[in-house]
Amino acid sequence: MKNLKHILLVMTIILGSCTNDESTEKSTQDKYTIHVVGVKDLTNGSTTAMYWKNGVATELTPDSRSEATAIVVVNNDVYISGRIENKACYWKNGVVTYLPEGDEANDIKVIGNDVYVAGSNNIVACYWKNGIKTILGNNNGRSIANKIIIEGADVYVAGGQSQSSFSYDFTALYWKNNIANPVVDNGMLNAIGVQGDNVYVAGYEITDIRNTIFWKNNTPVKYSIENGKGVYVKDLQLNNNDVYAVGAISGNRISSAVYWKNNVATPLINSPGSTSSNADDITIVDDIFFICGSENSKAKIWINNEEILLIDGTNSERALGIFVVKK
Repeated sequence: MKNLKHILLVMTIILGSCTNDESTEKSTQDKYTIHVVGVKDLTNGSTTAMYWKNGVATELTPDSRSEATAIVVVNNDVYISGRIENKACYWKNGVVTYLPEGDEANDIKVIGNDVYVAGSNNIVACYWKNGIKTILGNNNGRSIANKIIIEGADVYVAGGQSQSSFSYDFTALYWKNNIANPVVDNGMLNAIGVQGDNVYVAGYEITDIRNTIFWKNNTPVKYSIENGKGVYVKDLQLNNNDVYAVGAISGNRISSAVYWKNNVATPLINSPGSTSSNADDITIVDDIFFICGSENSKAKIWINNEEILLIDGTNSERALGIFVVKK
């Protein structure tokens, strides 16, 4: 298994020019700071929120049941969404702020001085702006807010809504400025991106052939898939005119981590189908894609397909969110 120093050396060769002047050659660690969040399983059956900075691990709440779900870095301030003891929260530089009337915090964005967090309270989707809650889901059923983005004055949130509190049959939808926009019945949206007038969303739908990678303005873009397998997408990023999505292809009770560039899939592990793996989040900087996820409950990141193991193998951990800062 490659370690962080090895990967950073590889990226130095990829990114550096063919010059002997050492002053012009910087390692990836010199050029980028890689922030990752996730969870570690504890021996008592609980979990604790994890944060890695260039591979160095920190337990955010070593004495409390918690998880970290997403991360963003703005002006050297590190914001992490998550929850502690079933209370929605976010951390800013390690200091926790609890979100009123919330039990889940799934994503976080910071625009200027405003902090947006998407999540839920008592099975109803919502988001908070600077701690003030806006309800998205209707009170008739369950709803989930998985991802939030802000484009100008517009707030987009991806998720799903069921028709009753007893139902887990969700309509995949996104909210734009609190107005629900259904995309497909019997599914869920985990990611959203906006480019001009175009809205891209991704997640999954439950059908006989589950092969939609993403929807562009509610029109599906599909992937040719083998019988008995299905596509599950966790995140997407728009880069120039290309759509990058990450997730897994599942079948026979095994999921295999992949990324898609538009509708072309590339496996992220060496032997797809032999071990269970997932890709959960992606960010793109300087046309380099950074992906986090897990294989056999071991937290990993991938940099342009080169993988890094984030733990020493003694614990079960999962990497759920990644953010990369160019120095």
